[in-house]
Amino acid sequence: MKVLKYFIFPFFISLILLFFYNYSPIKTDIIYTKEITPHNYTSNAKLTEISKLKLIDKSEELLTTLFSNEFKISDYVPEVSFYKISNNNIADISFREKENPSLNYMVSFNIQTSYPYHIDYYNFKDIDYEDTQILSSDELKSSALDYFSKIPINNKDSVKFSHFYINDTYTAYFKDYSSETVISITLNKFTGKLISYYLN
Repeated sequence: MKVLKYFIFPFFISLILLFFYNYSPIKTDIIYTKEITPHNYTSNAKLTEISKLKLIDKSEELLTTLFSNEFKISDYVPEVSFYKISNNNIADISFREKENPSLNYMVSFNIQTSYPYHIDYYNFKDIDYEDTQILSSDELKSSALDYFSKIPINNKDSVKFSHFYINDTYTAYFKDYSSETVISITLNKFTGKLISYYLN
């Protein structure tokens, strides 16, 4: 009986601790679990646990890699939203600058693959490039290749490069014929800076 007493007491203590762990405020950053389906997702596309904070951290890491010292997360207000394209569940993480609402960044991740699906840099200020010289095709290609090397995706060795100009932008295409994947990277043709990235 004494042995049973020493067994039951720790058992109940463990149950109480487990209860508080499952309802701990530490876990409130979890957005969706296997038991919950967002209203704009299909019922067979239930997500495993996705942390809002993890998505923000992942986006911050990528934007810091791409934009270096230009992006400091302390200057921005992050927001996370979810939607669906075809059979892909997408997470949008936007960063709006606190002091300058005309400047913001946006990163989208394909949740199933964890690959960045879309990156946008918005600067709605009117900038006059009239007296600015357009970068050469080689300089823009070099800049596009540099951004391409920093984006975490597979199959980078089997792509074919092409490009075109439109208005103030230069777009480089990287097509993987084995998977029919196309990556487009659009740059400002005067500065060579990234404007947008798409994984199609």
